[in-house]
Amino acid sequence: MQRATRWSATLPDRRWVAACALALAALSGPGASAPARAQGAPAAPAQSVVVAGQDDAEIRIELPAHPADADLVALPPGPRADLRFMVDARSIRVQPGGELLYTFVVIAPSGSRSVSHEQMRCESREWRLLAVAGTPPGNASPRWTPARQPRWRLLPDGDAFGQRAVLHKDIFCPGRVAVADAREAVAALRAGMHPRANP
Repeated sequence: MQRATRWSATLPDRRWVAACALALAALSGPGASAPARAQGAPAAPAQSVVVAGQDDAEIRIELPAHPADADLVALPPGPRADLRFMVDARSIRVQPGGELLYTFVVIAPSGSRSVSHEQMRCESREWRLLAVAGTPPGNASPRWTPARQPRWRLLPDGDAFGQRAVLHKDIFCPGRVAVADAREAVAALRAGMHPRANP
């Protein structure tokens, strides 16, 4: 297993991330229809990111479509009451070995959004940033920008900003055991807590 690194070691430029899209809305589920594109806007090409897998072998991860409001599911409120935290239900993928892929969205009071695609390890309580989303100037289709160095890092016990520790403990990885599939993950998101999670 790779050694977890500090958060600041792998983030893209923070001003750029702050300028990118943060989001709360109703859920339609992993099988919902794709969000409609602006009329006449070209479809964004598929994107992927290459990261280190088991034994440092490189693997390619396909990045999902940019989240639609109808697919966002809210996490329980955190210590930062001015921020809202969500997960894109359609982006959730459960991988072998207790790892999950998901898109994480945060909405600021101004309405600005931070959108990131991430990966989480249940047993070791680690996560890594894979890409951040934004809309390039003159382009109506949001695009992913891969993280420069997507390395694993430990989840903090008190993640007051990102609520990722809550996502791990109460939703995706109750008892450090991964949910079986995306449907189970979405059901836990809807309920606000997985049935196996300790209150």
